[in-house]
Amino acid sequence: MSNDTPTKINQLLQSQPQGVVFQSSWLNSQGYSYDLQKRYRKSRWLESIGTGAMIRAGDQVGYEGAIYSLQKQTDLSVHPGGKTALAYLGKTHYLEMEAKRVVVFGSRGEKLPAWFEKYDWGLGIEYYQTSFLPKTLGMSEIDVKNFSIKVSGAVRAVMECFYLAFEKQDLIECYQLMEGLNNLRPDEVQALLEKCRSVKIKRLFLYLAEKAGHKWFQYLKLDRIDMGSGKRSIVKGGVYISKYQITVPKEQEGELLVDKGLTKLPATNEEKLASELAAIGYPGFSHIKPTRLKDPTEVLLSALSSNKLDARIVEALPWLMLQISELNWKKLVNAAKVADLQNRLGFVVSLARKTAERMGEQKKAESLRRKEKSLADSRLLKEDTLGSDSLTKAEVKWIRQNRTSEAEFWNVLSDLKVEHLSYAN
Repeated sequence: MSNDTPTKINQLLQSQPQGVVFQSSWLNSQGYSYDLQKRYRKSRWLESIGTGAMIRAGDQVGYEGAIYSLQKQTDLSVHPGGKTALAYLGKTHYLEMEAKRVVVFGSRGEKLPAWFEKYDWGLGIEYYQTSFLPKTLGMSEIDVKNFSIKVSGAVRAVMECFYLAFEKQDLIECYQLMEGLNNLRPDEVQALLEKCRSVKIKRLFLYLAEKAGHKWFQYLKLDRIDMGSGKRSIVKGGVYISKYQITVPKEQEGELLVDKGLTKLPATNEEKLASELAAIGYPGFSHIKPTRLKDPTEVLLSALSSNKLDARIVEALPWLMLQISELNWKKLVNAAKVADLQNRLGFVVSLARKTAERMGEQKKAESLRRKEKSLADSRLLKEDTLGSDSLTKAEVKWIRQNRTSEAEFWNVLSDLKVEHLSYAN
């Protein structure tokens, strides 16, 4: 080994963050010959993860480290997109990790290298090559561990969800995602719609945005967007929307999308909770037929005691704490302690308090702060969840890294934030 090899390898390792992949072709272009790379592997400075790719010996590298390599070393546009990107951006807590799956997009003709496809990243990767948007438009830079990668920004990501909706993604879920995008910049939306090459995606985007009632929609200049001509069918046998000349599903798994939004939850218990929340006046379920008015304390306890809840019901719980003055706090706390639910309750109270602060309701915020404080002494050390008891190891790891300080304090595995609550914005 030449005398300068240790110095050179140290320069390399110091110039690149931990947790990333080194591509052999890139190393060669940087003055690290293939023979020198071979010596580094033999000396256990580097180890191979496949033909043409290496990592630091003993390093733990996730798929993000491979994305970093593709973006920085070979200038590919490959990036996390769709729901995966929305999760990174904190725009949705419908985690892509739920099925140990991430969605990655690249430009047409950009193939993933064999080492990327064959290596076990610990989760499934779905890769799509598309050309309906310019490859650099609408991207965001995010920090992952000690390096950064580019992911789709919120507007581009939801358009990618719509691209998948025609084949692989639930259109009902696309509407839910659109509902959460209430703080988009109109100029950014405008730019992507003008450059989007898919007439179907543009029409569906505008239809769902208008249906969701977002304020930014009214600032769009629709006359500048090429909507194409002729009808477009999203599904066969659906309902025709004349304004946008598209056919959308009338019914999907018992849920009506066209006229009344989402009307039915899958599980019987969740169905009952949704009806009870509707009866109390929760605006998110105003389209659901209410049941007989029930004590809000009992409704909240019922929801807290459930280990599996639809995300829309979970989102309603801070509203219940915030809006219902009839809540019997002492009764609620005593019942929560008996069932070891005080961590879940504490986290919900903290979300309600942050919502009140965000809405400028300082008296309510102070009252909820006192409730948080009174609960803190009974906080349990065991880790708990809120509405989801079947998290995978990958999900648990992701949530621990991305949850709020309040969720961490209450030992709750949830990435729910006040930004996710439509009534808080």
